[in-house]
Amino acid sequence: MFRPLKYIAENDLKSATIANSQAITLGDAIQPAATGHNQFVTPATTSGLILGVVVSILQNGKVPEVSTVTVGSDNETTAKYTVRYIPLFVPMEFEADLDAAATGDNNAICFLTLATAATLNHSTASNLFGGTPSQFLSFGVSSFSTTKVRGRFYQTL
Repeated sequence: MFRPLKYIAENDLKSATIANSQAITLGDAIQPAATGHNQFVTPATTSGLILGVVVSILQNGKVPEVSTVTVGSDNETTAKYTVRYIPLFVPMEFEADLDAAATGDNNAICFLTLATAATLNHSTASNLFGGTPSQFLSFGVSSFSTTKVRGRFYQTL
């Protein structure tokens, strides 16, 4: 899960309809859906550019009491489920979950890629200098847990 570490102004948030047959969870990184459907959003993948992070899920314009939703194959036409998200052009630092405890390079300032839409892959750590830039720039391990880092998204739309 990606958790924003500062106040989010309401006018900074954007909305988008979830693409057909997708599962979305609060705190997921999202990206536009495939060509021909790119006005809709899907969970982010390990190689895509990131659009934003989900902060609320809406069902017919109202907030359901769920943190995850799997939408039907007609959601693009009915727009039953939408998300509110922090677009990544808004300056924001996030606390992010690693898929395993940090060790070595991923314990310091480094680049990381997604393991899932909600976690970073600890084994993809790349040094800041001379390394390959990737999706997330980690400022180092959180002082609260060795499975969490703080940083910002680097490869965004």
